[in-house]
Amino acid sequence: MDREGARWRVRTRQASLLAPILVNATGAWADETAQAAGLAPIGLTPRLRTAILVDAPREIGFHDWPVVKDIEERFYFRPFGGRLLITPADEAPSPPCDATPDELDIACAMLRFHDVADHPVTRIHHRWAGLRTFASDRAPVIGWSQAAPGFFWLAGLGGFGIQTTPAVSRLAAALVRGRRPPQDLSDHGVDAEIYSPARLEQSWAASVPSLAARIDGSALVGPVGLEPTTRPL
Repeated sequence: MDREGARWRVRTRQASLLAPILVNATGAWADETAQAAGLAPIGLTPRLRTAILVDAPREIGFHDWPVVKDIEERFYFRPFGGRLLITPADEAPSPPCDATPDELDIACAMLRFHDVADHPVTRIHHRWAGLRTFASDRAPVIGWSQAAPGFFWLAGLGGFGIQTTPAVSRLAAALVRGRRPPQDLSDHGVDAEIYSPARLEQSWAASVPSLAARIDGSALVGPVGLEPTTRPL
């Protein structure tokens, strides 16, 4: 990826794409994508999460059980697709990868569940692992980079991507199109400035002189062809 005039060039094995705006929504690879585009990383950390599916208890009303977790969130379990989902709530840092479940994490999930429940786990029907990516403050990263025009961050949704997608997608779409956030989101206290990548880019700029020289702390770089604004709202 590189800049060609006022546009971004993205080359793949199958095609070469040219566009004025590049949206970085590459999940655990978001920092690597930024570096490939010539930007500094902003300190995103992918963290591993493991889950297993086991037979459900033969209890009336099982499907209506709530999510059950301990106060320190060392585990939780809940109904899922007619079975019981158990996770050790692990958060080990991981490089970006196609995550696979580790046997030790699976054993940890079963041990913690057995410590608090009288339902025996005799068979694991499915096991999987995924990466949840967090910024240092654990808030999503949504907005225009100050380091490069036309580069939009949409990353760091952590473990709440599915739940927040309806609101996150509408907020991101509005900012990409140079519009104010939807009024109903603002009415519920959503402030786009809280999620701006500027909060993270500034901390990196302090240690990367070349990045600091590219950032104007008084303005946010907006959509190509639009004037920068002092606030993203």
